[in-house]
Amino acid sequence: MTVLNDAGISFIESEPGLEVVVRDGHMIVMNHNHEEAAFEENVLQTFEMKMLKQERNRR
Repeated sequence: MTVLNDAGISFIESEPGLEVVVRDGHMIVMNHNHEEAAFEENVLQTFEMKMLKQERNRR
């Protein structure tokens, strides 16, 4: 993601339809798909949202 890197915006890669946002030490993962999707070791059901503790070495 060159444009994001050039702008100084961190980006977390995910499957299409998954949105990953980091806020206050937590990673919020939202599934915008009409079917389940996976992020790392977490499976999200249709339109599910999960709040995960952010790993310290991840940005």
